[in-house]
Amino acid sequence: MLIEAASLDPENITKCIIYGEFICNACYDYSERDILGDWKVFGAKMEVKKDNIETLVKLAEAGFAVPRRSSNPNHVKIYPNEKFFELAKNANIDVPASKGTNDSLAKIIAMNKDDMKRGLIEGLVITIYQEKEGSRLIKWKGTQEYQPHAHTKFLKANYLVQNSGAHEDVKKAFREVSEVITDTSENELVKKIETKKANHGNPEEKKKTKGKQLSNIDKDIILLGIPHSQKKFDSIEVYQKRGEKALEE
Repeated sequence: MLIEAASLDPENITKCIIYGEFICNACYDYSERDILGDWKVFGAKMEVKKDNIETLVKLAEAGFAVPRRSSNPNHVKIYPNEKFFELAKNANIDVPASKGTNDSLAKIIAMNKDDMKRGLIEGLVITIYQEKEGSRLIKWKGTQEYQPHAHTKFLKANYLVQNSGAHEDVKKAFREVSEVITDTSENELVKKIETKKANHGNPEEKKKTKGKQLSNIDKDIILLGIPHSQKKFDSIEVYQKRGEKALEE
């Protein structure tokens, strides 16, 4: 169907795979929505014999979201958009719900800020189009996903943006993402994680685990480690520094 939709040469395509998200995180309301265990497809990748430029051009002209070029000349990536989802549905392939279509990144952030702030969704996969690069994929993960380095970097970037001459829409988008990161008062998942960490460091909780016996795996590690440790000797150089008597030991 993809070959027909973009008028591609089937002889030029050696392989085509689709990729997506396996819905398996029980922290969210996936069971209530009856999607736990589902596989949501949101992209594809092809391997071609000839240089991929012609294939990328045809896909773009047919309405698919693709980059203008790839680092590997024989690979073609197809990102999520309406055209791809429509094709996937016609092939009875499940796709994720759309959280915004043909909108600016600033508007996508504004539309989904509250759900992200409350931890109702894991995150968003967003396809961005730029005139020079074509389409590319970015991910916006929720605060409940542990990523301190990314959060620290973003908050520093937000400070620079807010104190720059950037467009107000850009400043607003940065403020809203920063709010999702810093204000977790409505995010029940973050609260659960913080409570778990607090209990882990609580002396009373540690007392409960005190006196637990070693598991069989722990015992095996110790028993196997003893003979290996006994076979470890200092290097010849160390013995030489200690003198000739040490070499005779």
